[in-house]
Amino acid sequence: MLRYLLLAALVFELSGTVSAAELKPATVAAFDHYVQLSEQRMTTEMPGTFLLIDSLPVEQRDAAYIRLRAGEVITARLDTLENGKPIPVPSGLIHHWRGLSFVKGTTLNKTLAFLQDYDHQDKYYAPDVQRSKLLLHNGDDFKIFLRLRKHKVVTVILNTEYDVRYMTLDPSRSTSRALSTRIAEVENTGKPGSHLSYPRHSSRIRMAGSSVYHQHPTGIPDIHVNSYERRLTKAMKSFCEVQDSQQEKYRVLSDL
Repeated sequence: MLRYLLLAALVFELSGTVSAAELKPATVAAFDHYVQLSEQRMTTEMPGTFLLIDSLPVEQRDAAYIRLRAGEVITARLDTLENGKPIPVPSGLIHHWRGLSFVKGTTLNKTLAFLQDYDHQDKYYAPDVQRSKLLLHNGDDFKIFLRLRKHKVVTVILNTEYDVRYMTLDPSRSTSRALSTRIAEVENTGKPGSHLSYPRHSSRIRMAGSSVYHQHPTGIPDIHVNSYERRLTKAMKSFCEVQDSQQEKYRVLSDL
């Protein structure tokens, strides 16, 4: 999943700043519609090509696999269309990225166990993740808390919560879906007067992510991770550093 979702994906994570104004209801509704269409497209495409890389022409596919095995994280910017046209997002920007990585020497079970160890994500992803906690767990469903730190000119601290769902398709393939349910900025963090600028449901940024995990069907201990991030921000200042955050995540995974 990512470090999008994020961490679960995860994430989602950490790759943007927030603007001073809240998102409008129409902006959030457009984003939710965009995410729904994106997930529907992934579900439709998945039976034929679980990893998008496998849908490429043979020469491009082989070249991409060589890049992955050399340690490169392949990223690309995406755009979901509706009836062949861009989806309008009033007063908002959707950042939609895909990252593909190859993790050598681990198994699908180890990868999932690591990703679902939400009480210790702050140890794996410090200093970007300052606190992490599993709030609820019911079967394949997780509710998690992450305190995220992002420094870009100024330092922003966010208290975030996500709903994450995993699905095992077969012994070599799994997927995950994650959606932010609460994002609140912490002001004056580390000082006596620290407080949440949006103590309930801050709507200045919204995130959704999904990942697929594939182990070679022969049982070879190697994993391919294909992650998707969709992030909504106010149509003002924004930064996107998906590749850097994904590279760090996969570096940690490779140590399993």
